[in-house]
Amino acid sequence: MIPVKSNMKVMLGIGCDRGTPMETLEKAVGAALAQIGATLEAVQGIASIEAKRDEEGLLALAENRGWPLLFYGANELSQAPVPNPSEVVRRHMGTPAVAEAAALLAAGINTADLLVEKIKSRGQDGKNATVSVARITEASRVDKVGRPHPPDAMVDALPGRLSTRQGRILIVGIGPGSAEYMTIRARQAITEAEVVIGYSNYIALLGDLEGKKVIQKGMTQETDRCLEAMRHAETGMTVALISSGDAGIYGMASLVYEVLFKAGWKPREGIEVEVVPGCPALSSCASLVGAPLGHDFCAISLSDLLTPWPLIARRLESAARADFVLALYNPKSKRRTDQIVTARRILLRHRDPNTPVAIINSAYRDGQSIQITTLWKMLHCDIGMLSTVLIGNSQTFLQEDLMITPRGYAGKYPNLIGSARDGERAGRSLRLGLEEWHDAVRTWIAGNPEMANPHAAARLFDAPLGEILTAIAEASLEESAGGISAYALDPSRLDGILSTIGQSQGQDQHLSVEIRGNGSIMQGEITKLEQDGDRIFASREALHVHVPLAAVATIWLIPRSIDSEIYLLDKNGDLLLSVRYRQNSHIALQPFRLPTLPLLDVSKNLCAEKQSKNTSEASPQTNEP
Repeated sequence: MIPVKSNMKVMLGIGCDRGTPMETLEKAVGAALAQIGATLEAVQGIASIEAKRDEEGLLALAENRGWPLLFYGANELSQAPVPNPSEVVRRHMGTPAVAEAAALLAAGINTADLLVEKIKSRGQDGKNATVSVARITEASRVDKVGRPHPPDAMVDALPGRLSTRQGRILIVGIGPGSAEYMTIRARQAITEAEVVIGYSNYIALLGDLEGKKVIQKGMTQETDRCLEAMRHAETGMTVALISSGDAGIYGMASLVYEVLFKAGWKPREGIEVEVVPGCPALSSCASLVGAPLGHDFCAISLSDLLTPWPLIARRLESAARADFVLALYNPKSKRRTDQIVTARRILLRHRDPNTPVAIINSAYRDGQSIQITTLWKMLHCDIGMLSTVLIGNSQTFLQEDLMITPRGYAGKYPNLIGSARDGERAGRSLRLGLEEWHDAVRTWIAGNPEMANPHAAARLFDAPLGEILTAIAEASLEESAGGISAYALDPSRLDGILSTIGQSQGQDQHLSVEIRGNGSIMQGEITKLEQDGDRIFASREALHVHVPLAAVATIWLIPRSIDSEIYLLDKNGDLLLSVRYRQNSHIALQPFRLPTLPLLDVSKNLCAEKQSKNTSEASPQTNEP
C-alpha cells in the first residue's frame, strides 16, 4: 500500500456500464481508496468519458459527495499514456482506457502519480464499474483551493454540478456508409458522441453503437433531427448528426445552421458545431465507372419537394447549354416519375443522343448496380431514389466499359508527353482562351458584314449577348469591329438616356423595341418610353409593357449613321429591352468602367460543330421511351 500524506489530493477516473447505480460506484471508489489508505476527503473530483455525461449513477455520486465532474472526449483520452490499455475498450469507446486515462488527464498526465491502476467492481445487478486514482502534485495545475484545472479543452465545474462546458453538434458525412470509405475523423466523431441522430437507413450502416443514445428519424423529418440535436447539445452533450455522402452537399449541414441561427445561436458563444466532411455520392459513383468528372461538372437535384420545378428546369437548361457534365441527385421516386423524363428532354436539345450516361445504384453498399447507357436510352434503365445519374458532356467517351471525360491535355500536348503543340506554352492559357475568343468574335463580325449584328453572333457562339458586346467594345475605341462599335453606359444615367431618345423622335416617328422576359419575346413600335419609379414603361395606344428597373445590370449603346440601338441587359448578360431609334439625338459617351459579367470561355465553336454534326449524323431510329 502506498502511504498517503495527510494533505494528499487525488482525482478519480471512473468508467462503468450503462445504468450502473450509485451504490455500485460508491463501493468501487471505496475499494480503490482503501488500496492507498486514502479517505473520501482526499478526493477533489471525478473524471470520465464524454459518453457518460448523462450517466445517472455517476451524476448522483458527484452530487451526493459535492465533487466536480469532468468529461473528456475519446480522442483526448486515447492520448494519455496508460499502463493497461484494452482493445475491447477501444472497440466500444474509441479509446484504450477510460478510468486510468481520465484520472491522469485530470491530475496532470504524470504516470508516476497514478496511485491506483484500474480496479473493477461488480454490483449485485451485474453492472461493472472501474476506478483509478491519480495524485495531484505540485507539478499539477491547481487553483487556490487545491482543485485541479483540467486541460484547456475542458471547463472547471462547480462542486457537485455538471461541467459548464457547452455541448457539441458534429455533423458527420459518412460517405457511402461502409467503414473503409469513412474518414478517420468521421469515425472519431461518432465514437466521441453520446447521442447519435440520423435517418434510420443511415444509422443501420454504422454498426455497433453500444452505450450511446440513438435517435432514428424517418425520411422528411430532417428538421426534427436538427431540433433533437440542438436540444441535446444545449444540455452539454456531444451529438453526432449523421448524413450520407458529404453533410454539406444536399446534407444536414445547411439546415442545422438555419435552425441554430433562428434560435439565436452565436458561433463563438453557444453550442460548438463541426462539419465533418465525407465522400459525396458523385465522387463515389464516379470512381466506379472511370473518370466521368474529369472536367467541369455540376450537381442538380431533381427533387421538387423543396425547389420549384421551373427553377430546376432553368438550371438543367443552363448546364446543358454550357456543356457541363451533370450529376443528377434524387432522379426518381415512386411518386416523382416525370422529372427524369423532362430532364432528359431538356438535355437532348443540347446533347448528342449518344452522350454516355452512367446510372449507379447504392454505390459501395449492398445491392450496388452499375448501368452504362446513353442519353437516348437511359429511361430504359432502373432509376430510383438510391440512384445517381452521371451524364457526360460533348467530349465524354466510353472505352472498355469506362466513362472518361478528358481534361484537355490531348488538345495541348499531342502525345500527352513532351512539348506542347506549336503556338501553345505549358502553364499558359490556350491560344483560344478568353482574349483570343473575343478576337474570334470580332473576326467573324468583320468577315460577315451582311449579317453582322450582336444577336447573330450570340446565337452562333452560344454566348450571352453581354459577352458579345464586351468583345466588340474592346475594339471600339481603336477600330470598328466590322463597322460596329459598342459602348457601355453608366446605369445611373438611364432616366436621362430614355428621355433623350423619347424627346428626339418626331410625332410621326416610332421607336422600335424588343422586350424579353420569362421566356417570351415581344417586338413592335412604340410612341412612349420612360422611366417611372422602379419600372421602365414602353407603350403605344393599347400596348403597355414594362421592365423592372432592378433587373437592369448594364446598358449598351451601338451607334450607327442612320439609326442606333440601346440594349438593357440583366446580370447574366441577357437582353431585357432593346430600343432602336433615329440618329437625330445625341447621347454623350462618357468613359465608364465595365462591371464584371459572367464570361464565357470556350475552346471552339460548339454551335457550328453541333450544326455540322447534326447534318451528318441522324438521331437513332428508335422510339423514344
